[in-house]
Amino acid sequence: MAAPYLHLRRAFTLVELLVVIVIIAILIALLLPAIQSARESARRSVCNSNMKQVGLALYGYHDANRAFPYSVYIPNTTTNFGAASGPAGYRSWIVLVLPWLEGSTLRDSLKLNSTNKMVNGIPPGTNFMSFNSVTGKPWNGSSLQEQMAGQPPRGSAVDVQALLCPSDFRTDVKFQYYIGSNQFNQQPDQVQLYARNNYAVNACATNSVAYPGGATVNEPPCGWRDQAYWTGPYSFMSRGVMAASVSLSLKQITDGSSHTLLAGEVCAGLNYGDGRGVWSFGAPGANALWRHTQQQSPNSLAVDWLGKPFSDAAKATGIPNDGTHAAEIADLFVKDGIPAGTADPSVGMQTGSVRSRHPGGAHVLFADGSAHFISDFIEHGNLGGYWELEYDNNRPNFMANFLTWERLVASGDGLLIDETKIE
Repeated sequence: MAAPYLHLRRAFTLVELLVVIVIIAILIALLLPAIQSARESARRSVCNSNMKQVGLALYGYHDANRAFPYSVYIPNTTTNFGAASGPAGYRSWIVLVLPWLEGSTLRDSLKLNSTNKMVNGIPPGTNFMSFNSVTGKPWNGSSLQEQMAGQPPRGSAVDVQALLCPSDFRTDVKFQYYIGSNQFNQQPDQVQLYARNNYAVNACATNSVAYPGGATVNEPPCGWRDQAYWTGPYSFMSRGVMAASVSLSLKQITDGSSHTLLAGEVCAGLNYGDGRGVWSFGAPGANALWRHTQQQSPNSLAVDWLGKPFSDAAKATGIPNDGTHAAEIADLFVKDGIPAGTADPSVGMQTGSVRSRHPGGAHVLFADGSAHFISDFIEHGNLGGYWELEYDNNRPNFMANFLTWERLVASGDGLLIDETKIE
């Protein structure tokens, strides 16, 4: 009997297998950008919703107090305030609007006292960077020691979800600041943690130094009630809406609520020694927009949280902020202004400007409550100057450089805005 005929199955050749692999790789390469684009679109939608929620909170505060909150509250007992000297613990506008962000419990847990006397057992001058020697912990935030022990976050270390943009992948890296007296022998219980935030209010187009009482200094300030850049001769080109211990009501926004910036996005700091994008204490770059009408350079990891080069003494504190490898800088590129600009990261940066991790632009909120996605390429001037915007004989072309972006920032410049150039 003849043997049955066997049907033999031929296996794939190596060439065929390689062709299949290449086809799959091509399909993945074609689909991946679409998937990433869809994810970013969803993240942008969430961020836009967050921005509108911030607007509702600011309006809720305005309805209750007949004015918007201060970007940073400086107590009357403070002799001077220099934001460029480092975080001072003064409460931010976010603390004031927490009840409108479902944060009443968090707000009630804070133990702040800006008076000169004891109030409900809280010592005078207690702020976001005060240490409780009785409990051995910070008054208003978790310490590094508490985090290491697995204790739940409290105070300044608590995340406020409505203030976090899902496109920012660094919001889980909390800012660390040593509140003890000995920087060279730091203790974990005196290293305070600060949760991140991605939204900041429009304070001023000029610098962030405010001196209560109107002291005259070489760096003209913007804030308080009698400053040259808030109510004086330069206010038309500088005043925003919410500055240091001073703010406007809707009626005082003379340019109109639909043509004035109320808030914008900011990015969280690049590491735990970088204090940008913090919700609790009020400061430029943390949750307030200052000096943000100039074309900015990218964030640089070679600078500290306020843009100053790290000194040898600062590096010796044990809270490093280096990581200055070129590849890491490229990987963590952050737009530090509108427009983002293409400046060399080694130039440095200005911390108080609008910036985001969204491709092509950033979300902003107008004083009428509407949220917009502003392009990186919005029309802007080149005002120059680090501390202020001078309007004098040395800058004859100042107004020629006061274009769409600058006009949106200033709340009382009285200049027309071309609607087609806003987005």
